[in-house]
Amino acid sequence: MDAFPFTDDEWNLVIEASWAVMDATLADDSVLRQSLMIELEGVLGKLRDRYGDHPVLIETEADFQDEPIQQIELYRYALKLAVQHELPTYTIRISLAGVLLDDFGDSEEAAIELAACRDELDSLTDDWYRKQWSDLLSRCPQR
Repeated sequence: MDAFPFTDDEWNLVIEASWAVMDATLADDSVLRQSLMIELEGVLGKLRDRYGDHPVLIETEADFQDEPIQQIELYRYALKLAVQHELPTYTIRISLAGVLLDDFGDSEEAAIELAACRDELDSLTDDWYRKQWSDLLSRCPQR
């Protein structure tokens, strides 16, 4: 499994649908957001039909869920797939740690997820992800 097999055109559809959902969320328009979520899920579904259950697609779906429990389930599934296929996990683990901290107050589990992707940060990511990782880690108990 490739880390990112999607064409630019395919991924641009995901970006466009994602931005639309974010705009509706920021406008506090729940009806529009729900409608646009259906569109985003449709775009992701078409890519899943073509590429299978790819961690990037599952993670993206998790990013836009309203229910933290659904987010956790999807992130854990994306993480399982990424580990199985030896793909990077840092974006999934950082997002998962954020939900664990913000929605469940589970700093110990969040710290475990952040520690698990520490080595990936040095070679696979940019400053934005390093800052997210560091900010989340600062909210976790020190071991």
